[in-house]
Amino acid sequence: MSHAEKNDDSNKARKSFWETLPGIITAIAALVTAFSGCIATVVLTWPRPNILFPSTPTSIITSPITVPPAEVISEAPTDPPVTASDIPLPRLRIVSSGQEILKGSYTVDLDTGTVGSTGVETDIWWEIENDIVRYLNPKNDALFSYMGVVNFDQVNVQDFLTADYNGSKLNGSDNVANQLTDGTVILVRTNGGNFCKLMIVQYGIAAPGDLPEWPKASLLIYWETYSME
Repeated sequence: MSHAEKNDDSNKARKSFWETLPGIITAIAALVTAFSGCIATVVLTWPRPNILFPSTPTSIITSPITVPPAEVISEAPTDPPVTASDIPLPRLRIVSSGQEILKGSYTVDLDTGTVGSTGVETDIWWEIENDIVRYLNPKNDALFSYMGVVNFDQVNVQDFLTADYNGSKLNGSDNVANQLTDGTVILVRTNGGNFCKLMIVQYGIAAPGDLPEWPKASLLIYWETYSME
């Protein structure tokens, strides 16, 4: 066989391999490998920006920042504190008044002006122990506030409201311990809830019907009783 014939047979053999299925798969694999290599080469050689260390420094804003002024909130004006003088005082309405002789051992209802009352409405009792020892007593939860000798007409609602009331009796004995001298004023918180100012007009007077053992044991009193509105 000549050399030319051998080459022709070799070419036929190679041609027949690439036309088979294994030959076709081998060719495709070779193409994929070559394409992947090209892509890797492009990625590795492609220029990329320096992210961690940029070549051009980032510009920093150095111009001053204008801060808007804070809004000033004006406080609402506060009312001045309320004092006792700002509170209107209640008005007084007179419910009873009069002048009477208070005999020894007698009582008075100052809400009605009844002398000689004997029930729970009684406010004061002129107690006589003997010809010397005597006491003016509050009765049935009535209360006294002793003012002493003051101007009766100038006693007002403020005095009634600020008085120190108590249930103690007042000494009216006919000696130096006497608290019921002429002109003495006593405030009374009556058991009816009213306010009374009572004045001893005259101490130790004689009155019709006095007992012989109690001479000049009576009191001349004047009072004004008020309700508050």
